[in-house]
Amino acid sequence: MIRSIAAILTAALIVAGAPALARTAAPADTHFSDGAVGSAAAECGTGDLCASLTLADGDTIDVYNSGAGECQPFTLEIVRMHGSSELFHSQMQTADKHVTVQHRGKTVDCYQFENTFLTFDGGHARLGLFLSGDGSLFAEWSVGAR
Repeated sequence: MIRSIAAILTAALIVAGAPALARTAAPADTHFSDGAVGSAAAECGTGDLCASLTLADGDTIDVYNSGAGECQPFTLEIVRMHGSSELFHSQMQTADKHVTVQHRGKTVDCYQFENTFLTFDGGHARLGLFLSGDGSLFAEWSVGAR
């Protein structure tokens, strides 16, 4: 019982510590010094495009939310395109940590989402991914540290 209460309190603190609980509108595009432009969706559920980076040469890098299985971390699809040609396609899992929770009457170790940061464009662009209160993800671009 005490573990269940601790898990609920920990989850509440993490959600409260996210930059926002839910977003109703997409943020303004972010322009980087090398000419790249980052855009992000208001929120992204399973299968949705979370963010896109258009590079100065016209290539795009798209980040999709592939969702999370029960008690599993989120999987992201990262795709780089040159026109209609796919140059690169990769999957990665979001940062997470294990927490012990009561699940279907059992004590199990589950993944708990942590804010995840990806760096693109030779370090110029940094993408932060955050968990909304409704379970979807949202993204924010910022200038990377080169």
